[in-house]
Amino acid sequence: MKLKKRFRKLATLSMACLLALTNMNGIVHANERATHNGTLNINTSVGWTYGGTSWGQAGRLTVNGEDSYCLERLVTTVSGAHYVGVEEDFSPAGITPAMKKKMSLLAYFGKKHANETGNPDWHAVAQCAIWKTQGDDKGWLLSPTFNTKAKLDQAIQTLENDVANYYKLPSFNKGTFDVKVGETIRLTDTNKVLNTYKVQSTGGLNVRIEGNDLVVTGTANANENASIVFVKNIPASETGVSILYQSPGLQKVGRFRILDPIGGNVKFKVEKYGTLKLAKQDEDKNYVPNTSFKLSYKADMSNPIGTYTTGADGTVTIPNLLPQTVYVQETSVPSHLVLDSKIYSVTIKPNETVAYTATNEWKKGNIQVVKKDIDTGKIVVAANTTFNVHKEDGTIIDTITTDDTGTAKALDVKYGKYYLTEKTAPNGYIHSDEKVHYNITEDGKTYVGELSNKRVT
Repeated sequence: MKLKKRFRKLATLSMACLLALTNMNGIVHANERATHNGTLNINTSVGWTYGGTSWGQAGRLTVNGEDSYCLERLVTTVSGAHYVGVEEDFSPAGITPAMKKKMSLLAYFGKKHANETGNPDWHAVAQCAIWKTQGDDKGWLLSPTFNTKAKLDQAIQTLENDVANYYKLPSFNKGTFDVKVGETIRLTDTNKVLNTYKVQSTGGLNVRIEGNDLVVTGTANANENASIVFVKNIPASETGVSILYQSPGLQKVGRFRILDPIGGNVKFKVEKYGTLKLAKQDEDKNYVPNTSFKLSYKADMSNPIGTYTTGADGTVTIPNLLPQTVYVQETSVPSHLVLDSKIYSVTIKPNETVAYTATNEWKKGNIQVVKKDIDTGKIVVAANTTFNVHKEDGTIIDTITTDDTGTAKALDVKYGKYYLTEKTAPNGYIHSDEKVHYNITEDGKTYVGELSNKRVT
């Protein structure tokens, strides 16, 4: 009682302490813990009164501007008192780390309700919930809003429910899912708490929260085993260290912050690479080895991925390609084919093998033979002299006939070596056994030979 009388002479007494702190007087570091200086102020105009066992006058406390709470209901304090605070160590007030953690949440949710409703009486509710956490339910604060014990108990239960829900994690927490690059999947939280979280890290994926849905899109830059981390969406101003404020002979006061907001994670296996199987065929659908292709992710073929050559089966497989458009350009072909230097595009799909077949035309030339008189050297203009066109192995592939100019042509003959033999001689001439040889190596070129006959005498 003497202590109480002495404090009445100094200032208005308070037990319900909702302090406000801004550390305007600075921070002192000692014994590896930061200490904070503050000055207590008491606001008794809030209209709070005591129910149950009380000590002193109810009021809202501030220390340099931040909300805090009374931790010793039966010890008084005084406006204008100097306090020193220590971070995170609440043991002098008989408060365990687990109790401190819960008090931090009660203080946070009390302030959250106060801000959302514009009703500061929620701070008084939080104060009573903090006392109950200490095992003290002998006294309570009545306010204009919560003016009966029943209303107050209902409001305290609301904060207790908030604390319980705080620890609920999304239903897909710690799950593992597959996503392809470019694919968007939606995970729905059946616990309906995702909307209280925010994404802390994405693992390179495109991630957003839509209500209680986590929307994830695979990206080429994501880690193959990507982890999305989400934490409770607590304002930065409400996170950090809590402070126990003490002043000799006065009640202990706590300013609470949430030190490590609860969080979880979900893992994704990113299916990000695809495979391209290139095949080379000629116009007859025969597979062609030793054909080279250059690949690039750019349409102008700059910064090529590499150059790849078909094997004995006429194909080549290129793995580990990003799932996007790849440009393909032929760089070399066997000598019998016409090079196609046009640039083509292929769309690579994640975890799939995309097949692309390039077809080339054979080089083709024209074989022309002129019939001449062996004695005069003049062209025999008589028509209907016939010739057989042979492959190098003797196989006849065509029969051609001279026109009235004495010329016969075989058109579009494939690359290779050939020879002509006379099948029928012109009228008045002796049949010739001569062979006329051709070597077709260029596309579109006409190769000209001549065969001479001797007149019948």
